[in-house]
Amino acid sequence: MDLITAFTIGLVGSLHCLGMCGPIAVALPLDKNNWLMKISGGLLYNSGRIITYGVLGALFGLLGRGIHLAGL
Repeated sequence: MDLITAFTIGLVGSLHCLGMCGPIAVALPLDKNNWLMKISGGLLYNSGRIITYGVLGALFGLLGRGIHLAGL
């Protein structure tokens, strides 16, 4: 039963990534002939993604900590 649950969660997660992250990754302005533009574009995209997820994680962590301190 646990394997079916894990498989289902993985499948749903991959569909989310395909629908949300796929179009963003395809829209990146990566010039195939210029390796410097390809690397800088990839670094810019991924650093923005990591910073955004980090900030959102910190905000939700602080929110959860506040709820915990409030006794809920």
